[in-house]
Amino acid sequence: MIQRLFRFTLKLERHRCFATISHGISTADVEASNICEPLRDLVNALILLYKSPGWQRTVTWLVEPRQSCPEATSLAVAGQFRWLLDRYGDDVRIRILWSPDDTNRDDGELIFDSTAPLKRVATQISGQMKQLLNDGGLAGYHERWGHPFPHDQLGDLIDVIEKAG
Repeated sequence: MIQRLFRFTLKLERHRCFATISHGISTADVEASNICEPLRDLVNALILLYKSPGWQRTVTWLVEPRQSCPEATSLAVAGQFRWLLDRYGDDVRIRILWSPDDTNRDDGELIFDSTAPLKRVATQISGQMKQLLNDGGLAGYHERWGHPFPHDQLGDLIDVIEKAG
């Protein structure tokens, strides 16, 4: 049976973030190093999609070479995942491109392309962020990720979800 609902899962390990995103028959495994703030940036992009529909939001997840983290289990070696988010009415189109370098360009390999209800996407991502906090508390999150938990941004996202109904 094909999974029709949008799903998003997150896991933090040794300053790396691993995510699985799926909708319908489209699924992608992505990762990011903590050299940037991809989780905070993804939450901010969703907030802006709620507040300013019609604009594309781009979030970049940089990946360091595997040598810096030999325990990494992802297929990614080094480069970037670029999330292109476009709002259409109550939906958001999510495209994820993989580039084996860190240049800011939109011509990478398309690894995910799907359109889902914005509320479902935002609720899944905010729920996973809350779960990360519940799993280890503030100290555990900081230890596993290397950055403070984005309380303010997550609170803002939850507020815009609730206000949108």
